[in-house]
Amino acid sequence: MAIFILGILVEWGSEIQRLRFKKDVKNRGRVYTKGLFGLTRHINYTGYLFWRTGFALAAAGIIPELDEYCEKKYTNQWTKYKEDVPYKLFPFIL
Repeated sequence: MAIFILGILVEWGSEIQRLRFKKDVKNRGRVYTKGLFGLTRHINYTGYLFWRTGFALAAAGIIPELDEYCEKKYTNQWTKYKEDVPYKLFPFIL
């Protein structure tokens, strides 16, 4: 969850900083190089990557619960399905 929150803060924070810079007419046509954009050229995408990763990690935690639920609900059908399709998330990997 911390990765998710950090990502949101970095993405939104960097976009707000850049928006404030761009709103000033004196900065028209100039590259914003201060604030979070002084750390990396695409810090907004770093934040985006963090919050999406955090969300994915949080969501992946529910997969064992869903498997357990399906196993109870569908019993033999689910067992056969798991044999036929062994991967939970990524084909040929996991």
